[in-house]
Amino acid sequence: MKLHTNVLLRSGVVLAIVCVMFITKLSAQQINFVEVGFKLSAKERQTLNRLIDYEIKVYNGMFNTWKNDSLPITINIYFKYKDFNQVRKTIGNYVPSDLGFYQPFTKQSYVFAGNNFMQTVIHEASHCLLHNNLLTVPHWMNEGIAEFFETLTIDGNQIYIVPQSGRIRYIKEQVRAGKIDLQRFFTNDQALWSDKKNFDYLYSTSYSIIHYIIKSNPDAMNKIISLMREKRYRADFAIASTFGGMDRFEQSYKFFYR
Repeated sequence: MKLHTNVLLRSGVVLAIVCVMFITKLSAQQINFVEVGFKLSAKERQTLNRLIDYEIKVYNGMFNTWKNDSLPITINIYFKYKDFNQVRKTIGNYVPSDLGFYQPFTKQSYVFAGNNFMQTVIHEASHCLLHNNLLTVPHWMNEGIAEFFETLTIDGNQIYIVPQSGRIRYIKEQVRAGKIDLQRFFTNDQALWSDKKNFDYLYSTSYSIIHYIIKSNPDAMNKIISLMREKRYRADFAIASTFGGMDRFEQSYKFFYR
């Protein structure tokens, strides 16, 4: 059950489609939306169910498992910001996000139904899935994979992952300016994420690493995950092992975003 990534050109834009090579197993998935102060439309519910179900299949491929099919996913969606903010202060312990968060202790996600809230739902569902598959998840990987998945888009019978052009443009500027140091980024994970002023840099860099790995070598993600799960490698050690050393990985990453 490997993760395969194909790249299509559509309307002049490179779109990544993540395809999972298993389609026959029936899903016993439990996706539960708790709507507070409003009701999702039938179309919104159908779209979210389809995208999260797809996300689950990709996670099954990445982690070589079926267990995500039976994982209960509960997402609380709040129509009023004051209701969401109250939960953010109590259950979320003042998490910095004004859009949504996943709480590992309750194993539930909490989302404000603002603009583009469906992207936030997909983002938070990714956190739930990743925590269900890895005991220890570094901040950058947790957010990078969630950012990668949040732009899942349905077009007829196909589901696309649309590259985040704004984040990619930002990273290209940072690379050209010599402001990207991945080794420091990996080794100072906790310290960097403690300051909200760093978030644009942190989310963009995290996303760009996942985007680069999947675009440059689809099988690499499977190997990195395998090393983290089976040999308890740290994420950056797993990347270095997969790409022939951290210096080589950083050099190829910067060449990709030059």
